[in-house]
Amino acid sequence: MDSVCENIEITNQKIFINFMNWAKKNGAIFPDISFKIYGENERGLHSQKNIRRGTNLIKIPLNMIIHDGMGETTSIGHKLIKYKSRINNFSIIMVTVFILTTIKTNHFFKPYYDILPRDISNFPIFWNNAEYDLLTGSHILYMIRHRQKSFIEDYRTIIEICPEFKQWTLKDFLWARTIVGSRNFGINISGISRTALVPLSDMLNHDQNPMVKWSFDNKDDYFKMKSNEHLKKNIAITDTYGNKCNSQYFLYYGFALPNNFKNTIRVNLIHPHSNDKQNKDEIVQNVKGLLGKDIDKLIFNELMVFLRISLSDKKMIKKYKYRSQYFYPINNAHEIIVLKAFDVYLNTLLSKYKLSYDKINEQLSDTPRLSKKWNGLILLKGENEVIFFYKKLIQQSLDYITKKNDSFDEKYNSYFIKLRKLRNDCVD
Repeated sequence: MDSVCENIEITNQKIFINFMNWAKKNGAIFPDISFKIYGENERGLHSQKNIRRGTNLIKIPLNMIIHDGMGETTSIGHKLIKYKSRINNFSIIMVTVFILTTIKTNHFFKPYYDILPRDISNFPIFWNNAEYDLLTGSHILYMIRHRQKSFIEDYRTIIEICPEFKQWTLKDFLWARTIVGSRNFGINISGISRTALVPLSDMLNHDQNPMVKWSFDNKDDYFKMKSNEHLKKNIAITDTYGNKCNSQYFLYYGFALPNNFKNTIRVNLIHPHSNDKQNKDEIVQNVKGLLGKDIDKLIFNELMVFLRISLSDKKMIKKYKYRSQYFYPINNAHEIIVLKAFDVYLNTLLSKYKLSYDKINEQLSDTPRLSKKWNGLILLKGENEVIFFYKKLIQQSLDYITKKNDSFDEKYNSYFIKLRKLRNDCVD
């Protein structure tokens, strides 16, 4: 077993050495950077010395960049341009087409293609049913199925327009499409917005506090990554994939972050059937979206407005006819009903998960870090914690309204401002 691992490492090193030599030969500049292999499909870039802020860490010339305009010049891309409205994320598809039409030849980009990971089973669109079972209860399953369906539809549309595309299997297409989707940069080349793969620069791992800033410099036709802070010797250099919830990191990049404040749960509510459902629908028909821990986001306010309307009786609906009248609690008794109903809904969401919060934490302690299962568990843990965040708000709110407790967490302040107004101004 050790000899197999050693052979894999030696092979990877040879491939990367060849890639680095190719990059330098064709104008890439990265004097202070080295690469490290963490595992068969894990690698990153490290500083070779102390680096000052504002230093050009990496410079990649235009001739080494693959962009959607290049895909459009292929015979398949040329045909697809006429039907771009039928294809999702057309610019990404154009880069995908370019890779597929050149990867099996002794092409200029072969050294770059050789370092691209072939095993991308960590991306959830490639998981099997047993692995999906772990995610039971999470809205991520809907997102995964939607993404799978979108990719398959694009593949079939391309074949319909260009039958010759059948020479690449669905498996080939899904691999290339996933590679492009997870590694591309949005840059401007000569005034045209491009989706691009930038060799070497796409090897930086994610951090919410990135060490670099990047852009394409049209003056000298180089993609540049500059240090935005002082970097010490021998540290991993990071970029950012954006401030996203774990469902997005998980879906698009195949990982999840512990303690991610941006985590969300999916909410979707309609008014129950009743004699006054039509009147309620005319004010607000439903509420759906991704609810996170930031209660200043519109979705939380929309949810509370919806619940206040949905739980109003005919007399209240007749009195309060406009959505704006439900921005604030109506009275103490009604807001208590609203909060308790919200808690019931949250308990319903919790009950759909296969694993309880305690079981998630128990399994995390026995699961290899960064494995597929570990990332899935981190995703589930984050969603559960969003639910608990709102259950805590509900309990504090009920205590506050009933004057059992006048204290509350500052993170709930904007909602408690409304409750203060309710306690001061409203007579039940």
